[in-house]
Amino acid sequence: YATIFIFLGQLVLGGTNLSEEVLAQDKKVIKIGFYPDDLFYYFDDNGKRMGYYYDLMELISKSTGIEYEYVDISLDSAIENLKNNEIDLVFGAGKTPEREKEFIYSKYYIGIDSMGVYTNDPNIKFGHIDALKGLTYGYINILSFQQFADILDSFDISLKREQVSSLDELSLMLKNNEIDTIKTNVY
Repeated sequence: YATIFIFLGQLVLGGTNLSEEVLAQDKKVIKIGFYPDDLFYYFDDNGKRMGYYYDLMELISKSTGIEYEYVDISLDSAIENLKNNEIDLVFGAGKTPEREKEFIYSKYYIGIDSMGVYTNDPNIKFGHIDALKGLTYGYINILSFQQFADILDSFDISLKREQVSSLDELSLMLKNNEIDTIKTNVY
């Protein structure tokens, strides 16, 4: 794939349906929904949990005594799992106006993430963002993905939009030339 544009964005801690009463309960085991997300949460070759989110939760658990149960889910099911109280917390669930009505989001972001815009068109050169005009942009229903297309629209670089449900689906559709461009992690 050709990388045509790289920028920095911020990650949201994610949604939670934990109320203050639930957080105040003694000995409550908090169920955290995790889905594979590059360096943030993954399994190593031996099946051991790894990643920034996992390390953070282990550190919090050791310093506070709060117990966590990790529930492995897919990105596609994260919000439904949260709505159905199958999990109490999920990292990286993008903030949207609809989701803010149902879930509690952290006030501050958890970190900075490097994102890039990729295309399957080898004729588009790095930095030539205007060459995306009229192409089909694959995105996930996360505010930052939608905002990117809105920003391009404001510069008269209109994209056809194709919403998908997972990062894996985005990559596969780009590989199969079903969409022309995506925004995703640089690493």
